[in-house]
Amino acid sequence: MEFKNIFNFNLKKFGFGLAIIIIFNLFINYGINTFYKAPDYNKFCNPERLKQALNTRTSCEAIGGLWTENVGYESIGTYVPQGQTRPVPAPTIEIKSQQPTGWCDQDYSCRKDFDSINNIYRRNVFIIWVVAGTMAIIGSFFITAVQMLSTSFMFSGLLSLLIGTLQYWSAMQDYLRFIILGIALMFLIVVAYKKLR
Repeated sequence: MEFKNIFNFNLKKFGFGLAIIIIFNLFINYGINTFYKAPDYNKFCNPERLKQALNTRTSCEAIGGLWTENVGYESIGTYVPQGQTRPVPAPTIEIKSQQPTGWCDQDYSCRKDFDSINNIYRRNVFIIWVVAGTMAIIGSFFITAVQMLSTSFMFSGLLSLLIGTLQYWSAMQDYLRFIILGIALMFLIVVAYKKLR
């Protein structure tokens, strides 16, 4: 009976801890979405632009698009004469297919502008996640009265650091990735040494 009570108590503690970890990170995420909106692609590249027929380099570049020339091609067909009693080599005729002279990437310029602003936004969101995660981890060292809270805040902070890093990872320079991974490794070693020894 006592074992069952201990098991139930530990299960409740695990449930509360998991709830804190999830709610903490949802709180940060919705705080960012509420007070720091992501740039809107449609404000940079208006969908109305797609309704224009851009069949020439001049019309494409006039709206900031990138024109790409098509390479001409020929398709070869074969003609088999009717009524042959035995196989004979069939003469071939060349068939020239009509195709546009090129195609226009209408969003080329506006997409570059959007990517530039969006990368700054993603960097700032990364900083917010890192600050929130770091504060949660530091706070976990000061919440010593309730071990479950201390552990929950530590894992909340670690998850925040992971979320922030994953969101900005593709836009990071290699040296920044190396620095962040090095800091994370050192931090985990210090935490493991202090908490688990």
